[in-house]
Amino acid sequence: MRYFLGVILTVIIIAGMGLAFAMERVERERRVAARHEATAQMARKADLAERERLERQEQEERERQTASIRLKLAVLRKARAERLSKSGDTNPAAVQVLDREIMNLERELERLSDRPQENPRDEIAGKIEHLHAATEHLHQAGMPDLARELHERAETMERELHRHHAEHSPDGR
Repeated sequence: MRYFLGVILTVIIIAGMGLAFAMERVERERRVAARHEATAQMARKADLAERERLERQEQEERERQTASIRLKLAVLRKARAERLSKSGDTNPAAVQVLDREIMNLERELERLSDRPQENPRDEIAGKIEHLHAATEHLHQAGMPDLARELHERAETMERELHRHHAEHSPDGR
């Protein structure tokens, strides 16, 4: 009887140690997954910050160019008005040159103001992609219930996006 109790106790101890090792391994994997997610999140934040910085620089450069063109336009328009107001100067070629320069600068100004805006559909699609990536990370971190819920939300958003696009696009695609 003592022998059987010893064997049972040994089996229980070994099973407990195995369970402890398994739990430790799962916890270690969860920490590694969390560390990877934190690293990925920091990289996404850095990318976003860099993109925003570049957009600000681009906007500032566009504003500088716009101000410069407007100044040149004002100078050319004033020169044209002075040319036309001078009673003795009837050189139409000089006025035509000024008109051409003014037209070119106005086109350039229009080109600068016609900055393409990001398509809201592309922005939403990007967010859906991020949700799918987050779903993967949640699975890896051992949180399948939360991952499933997030995946369902992403799928719902994707269906809504496709439905909205089908209703509002002229070709129905």
